[in-house]
Amino acid sequence: MTLAGQQEDIQLLAETLQERLLADVPGTENFQVKCVVKNDELMVLVQHPPGVSSDTDTIFAIVEQGLQWQFYYQGQQAQCFIRAVGEKLPYAKQTLNLQVPKTLIQEETDIEPEIEAQEVILSPFEIPSVGDADPDIPITDDPFNTPIEEPILNNSFIDDIEIQNDIGIEPNIEAEEEKFDPFAGSSDLGSQKKPIWASMPLQAVAGAALLLAVLGGGSTYFLSRACIISECQEFQTAENIKSQSQKLIRGAKSEKQLQAVQKQIDDAISALQNIPGWSPRHGEAQELITAFSGQSTKISQVVNALQKGTAAKKKTEAPVKSLDDLRKTQDLWRQAITPLETIKPNNDLYSLAQSNLPEYQQNLQTVNQQLLKEETWLKKLDSVKAVANAATQSETTAKSSSDWQKVRSTWEVVVNNLKSIPQTSSGYEEARKLLTEYQPKLIEARTRATKETLAAKAYQQAVSAANQAKAYGSQNQWQAAVNSWQLAVQSVQQISQDSLYYKQAQPLIDTYSASLTQAKERLQLTNNVSQTRADLSSTCTNGIKFCTFTIEASGITVRLTPQYEQVLASNQAQMSNHYQSLQSALMVISDNARLPLVIYNSQGQQSYAHSPAQ
Repeated sequence: MTLAGQQEDIQLLAETLQERLLADVPGTENFQVKCVVKNDELMVLVQHPPGVSSDTDTIFAIVEQGLQWQFYYQGQQAQCFIRAVGEKLPYAKQTLNLQVPKTLIQEETDIEPEIEAQEVILSPFEIPSVGDADPDIPITDDPFNTPIEEPILNNSFIDDIEIQNDIGIEPNIEAEEEKFDPFAGSSDLGSQKKPIWASMPLQAVAGAALLLAVLGGGSTYFLSRACIISECQEFQTAENIKSQSQKLIRGAKSEKQLQAVQKQIDDAISALQNIPGWSPRHGEAQELITAFSGQSTKISQVVNALQKGTAAKKKTEAPVKSLDDLRKTQDLWRQAITPLETIKPNNDLYSLAQSNLPEYQQNLQTVNQQLLKEETWLKKLDSVKAVANAATQSETTAKSSSDWQKVRSTWEVVVNNLKSIPQTSSGYEEARKLLTEYQPKLIEARTRATKETLAAKAYQQAVSAANQAKAYGSQNQWQAAVNSWQLAVQSVQQISQDSLYYKQAQPLIDTYSASLTQAKERLQLTNNVSQTRADLSSTCTNGIKFCTFTIEASGITVRLTPQYEQVLASNQAQMSNHYQSLQSALMVISDNARLPLVIYNSQGQQSYAHSPAQ
């Protein structure tokens, strides 16, 4: 085989492996594969842009599967490397043991009885003559065992990597780094692929023809399944689906319709994947698989978005149970919106995506607003609990009427805030329960605050009235003093036993009551003296002044005037009765005043004394 032919085989192998990676491993659109044979060993390099993560195990598995279907490398070993573009060293390496695929072994096993049962008679002209063979191609016993030379590619990565069995992979940094370019001259995935038969050695083609003639009917079934002979049903089905799927996708109105189209596409992919790597139509199959896979991925993306939208709508219509529940609804709407926003106008799914996107976005906005309000209500609920705790603490330390007024105001704030939480909030039920607990506390605080206010007012009124009573007493205004002492006693008696002022008020009750009694006595005395004085004045004077008098707490002192004594002396018989009447009148006044009476003559000599009856 010429060097150019070998290079084409290697290039075709690299493209085939690259297509398999693209079809089977998501995110490998920018991955590139290069192959080279050195020292009778196949080496495969997989490169990707810097910063892109890769699943090395999956990549090694896909490359190994792809190589197992290549006739040339079955039963051999190959080295596979993975590295980032621009890096000197691969960061992953694996030795691949290329065994014959089990499916191929099974197919060959299935047709062996049929081959043995046939009597094979070959016509002389059906067997290629050795003399007709190309003299440049060596003839071996096995036409499929054609020796393969070692093609050396200009873009080989062997110049950049040396394989060391004992220490692994080391770069030949100094000598070859400048000229190493593994992608120079490589073709794109979209370039025309050559059928694998076109690059096979002549002996392989002749051997295949001989084997085909020998195997007969059994091999016909095997080769038709590999899309080598007769029509390829997998391709016909795939092409039909390809031509119809675009129209079906554009006309889809629901996720169920999309899933029906996707099932057809996935079935086509499964059928195309049965075409082995050594089939002449493998490259075309991979192209269709790649196209279908991308289409199926997009459909899955939209279907998943629609399913998320349906789930989000159900949660939106249900009553809000918790803030976390509302956040889950928000996340569902975001998961529904994000995939739909990535669908570009030139995509067949664009119309369906746009028909749902505005509604989803509006629903997300509504949920965002609801979430903001819900967070506000729940924060208020937490704040209310904290204020309620503070009110409870204040109750235990309140020592005055003003303290209880503050407690009452605090409980009013708590209750009013709880009443403001709407029924649509997830905290509504908790707010109702707290109201049941806190409203009695508010009523109690109001009652206690009112009681303390009245107690404080009564106490202050009592003290003020007592001070005023003392002032009146000092001015001998005993009637005003009595009135003030009565107000003081009444006020202090109004203070409730469970108020803060009760203990302070109790001693004042006895004090104020005693002062009231004294004031009443002084008032009575004052009233008696006034009446007595009036009575004495009218009794001691009638035309002439009969007597003079003084009123003291110890009694009444009456002194006869000299003028009256002269009248008595000049007309003793007639005036004797008058003196007796005067004396009787003074005795009555003494009895009424409850004061002792002493009568003196003008010379100061006691002439009569009287003590009132007790």
